[in-house]
Amino acid sequence: MADWIDEAQEWQAKLLDAQIAQATASSRLPSAFICEDCGENIPEARRRLIIGVQRCIYCQEIIEKNARHFRCG
Repeated sequence: MADWIDEAQEWQAKLLDAQIAQATASSRLPSAFICEDCGENIPEARRRLIIGVQRCIYCQEIIEKNARHFRCG
């Protein structure tokens, strides 16, 4: 009989699998040539490396830093 720890581990494994699937799913948007935040050109190397990229590296860094700073939990 499974106890609550086994059930919690199973739930966590399913959640992790779903998060990995979401993170690795290919973007439906084509890569942008111009950053949606600042309007600067996005380098071709970045567009080829990150499918569906919408921001330049500088704006993306700001978004990620803010997400870490304001993350709940």
